Amino acid sequence: MRWLGVCLLVGVLLSGTAPAQEPAKQDTQRENEELRRKNEELERRNAELLRKLREREEGALGGRPTAREDAQMTPPAEVGGPTPSIEAAPAAATSGSSPAEGKPAQGKSDGVLLGDMLVTATRGEAAFRTLGSTISVVSASALEESRTDEAIETLRDLPGIQIVRTGLKGGLTDVFTRGMNSNHTLVLLEGFELTRDGGQMFELDSFTTDGLGGAELLRGPQSALYGSDAMGGVINLRARRGAGPPRAKVSFQYGSYVTNHEKLDIQGGDPTFDYSLATSRFEQADGRFNNSQYRNVGALGRFDYRFNEKTSLLTLVRVQEDNLASPGNSSGPRFGPEDPDSHAEKDTTLLGLDFGHWVSAWWDAHLQVSHFTLNGDNFDRPDAADPFGDFQALSEYRKRIVHQYNRLHPVDWDTITVGLEYEDQELEEISNFTPGGTEEKRKDQSIYMQHELNYRDFVFLTGGFRYDDNESFPEPELTFRVAAAVMFEDTKTKPRASVGNAVVEPSFFATFDTQFGNPALGPERNFGWDVGVDQWFFGERLRVSASYFENDLEDSIQFRVVQLAPVFIGTFDNFGAAETKGVETEAHWQVGEGLLCEQDAVTASGSWSWLDTEITESIVPDDPSFPVGGSLLRRPRLTGSFTLDYQVKDSWGLNFNFNYTGRRKDRSFDFAREAAVGAREVVDSHARADLAGYWSVPWVPGLKAIARWENISNEDYDEALGFPAQRSTVLGGLEYELKF
Repeated sequence: MRWLGVCLLVGVLLSGTAPAQEPAKQDTQRENEELRRKNEELERRNAELLRKLREREEGALGGRPTAREDAQMTPPAEVGGPTPSIEAAPAAATSGSSPAEGKPAQGKSDGVLLGDMLVTATRGEAAFRTLGSTISVVSASALEESRTDEAIETLRDLPGIQIVRTGLKGGLTDVFTRGMNSNHTLVLLEGFELTRDGGQMFELDSFTTDGLGGAELLRGPQSALYGSDAMGGVINLRARRGAGPPRAKVSFQYGSYVTNHEKLDIQGGDPTFDYSLATSRFEQADGRFNNSQYRNVGALGRFDYRFNEKTSLLTLVRVQEDNLASPGNSSGPRFGPEDPDSHAEKDTTLLGLDFGHWVSAWWDAHLQVSHFTLNGDNFDRPDAADPFGDFQALSEYRKRIVHQYNRLHPVDWDTITVGLEYEDQELEEISNFTPGGTEEKRKDQSIYMQHELNYRDFVFLTGGFRYDDNESFPEPELTFRVAAAVMFEDTKTKPRASVGNAVVEPSFFATFDTQFGNPALGPERNFGWDVGVDQWFFGERLRVSASYFENDLEDSIQFRVVQLAPVFIGTFDNFGAAETKGVETEAHWQVGEGLLCEQDAVTASGSWSWLDTEITESIVPDDPSFPVGGSLLRRPRLTGSFTLDYQVKDSWGLNFNFNYTGRRKDRSFDFAREAAVGAREVVDSHARADLAGYWSVPWVPGLKAIARWENISNEDYDEALGFPAQRSTVLGGLEYELKF
């Protein structure tokens, strides 16, 4: 099936290049029509610009325009046209991983408009209309209107991704992109890596929305651009960029389960320096079960400094500390006895620097340096839930990356990205099971190249490769990716396709553990392809997207039991294989403005995904966790979401969100229960509805009453079998913004 994806990609290219064979007269007519269309669009936007300027002069808008207004007040750029001038360099050189300034995720359009700029698909600014990759966006406005404090809650609404949390707030969270394993999705913060060795993800468990300017989800194998770990896709959390006059926002909330939440947010900017700093404290003192309290304290800062019109520096700092009590053992509190004293502590730090310099009008050079640390402590005393004795595990993980890349624009129709990356990882770990401890290091050196070709602003082709020399690989790995899109302007239709392969390195534990490790482990591999279409309606106010994908996972790492008695012996091997396929759909609709009153706006969005997984190879063919012919655990076949948002400018707003998760297979890992009911159980489907809103207090400028109600129907459900989710919770309070 993998070559079917290649054939479909070629078909998209051929369909797009066919017009090149038309007579010259038809070419001229089409070019004239395209020029006429663009002139009409320019006139429309200029008229809108004049209207907004008049409103500002009359005091109707006041202050700095929103990101959506900024986008609408900017004349449309010619995609594939003249390269950025040196005068444009400051805006393009200061966004960390790309020259997009964080605006794509901050716009109000939620990825609806053809010209919306995204960065994750190409590591540089690219209009949505030009991308052959499958990508979804969460905007800054969607983040604010949802009033959620957790990043994972904003990702649940996107197609092609399943999020499974082991119970309550702060619990271990798995993210399955297109059915791939949780360690197959690379997580970035403004282009800087947040994943651990082997793609292990511990940050999304408790990552807050403080200081975020949106998110982008890029689906499909992405190792050609991002290296190891990007087997199923990439999540890029966008750090908000400060702008405008200085302002500070403080909020206090109180709610269910004796919950307190305090936030402080400061931002501003001028032609030389932009700053954004957000910090918060969240504490839940009395959870659903005994010993289920949770505390989170953290901060995220982004600072952009422009030395001159050519040179800039982005500094990103994130720190966070979590303390989580765990009410159950490995089977969870629903089936096993409650654990009165198990708890875990985690602290993380990320420091990222991006030095950008326009060497010339066609050469944008960047040097990125990042340092990521994740330290964890886990403690548990012997009790009815864990009768085997004390358990304690301490770990210290460090990742350092030096990344130099260049965005070259030699001609109007070609953009070339060339990069070099050096990565150094260290892990120190000790526990009851490994009294000698583990202390290991490894390095990865890579080079990559990407071309973005534009034929007459009609056919768009992106292709690239990457060469990784990772010390954990038996030999260097070469990965590739090709994506194509054809944009039919008359009908606002964009068919697209992509194909590529990817790898992920084995974890330190699987490779080096003194009892179970296998130093001969190689990388896990994936070959994937997708085809899809994006369609715009009603003057780009509505976008509908649909995609079909397939993945072929090979050399999946499994644990193999060598001997049970008299001494238990086991190890890890590259032996598993699986296939995933599915359909993803989403829609975003700017319903209208002034529907019920002059200042209101209504938006709606929704997604629906169908997923099918099958295990094709296993060390033990009838292993309950990985049986040949069975489905992968915890992957629902059907998922869906719907969001409706109503806002009255500077007055009040409501945001309604609905999520559906279908039936899926799972294990309780309670051996007595598995002996009675079977190892693989079917977990029932569930639905959750949330409501959020605000009201501006009219007699106190800058003061709002804010609230969020989660799980309105008080449904009792498990995302992971045996780990009940939070019941209905309400959190409300006051928010005050002071402008200087």
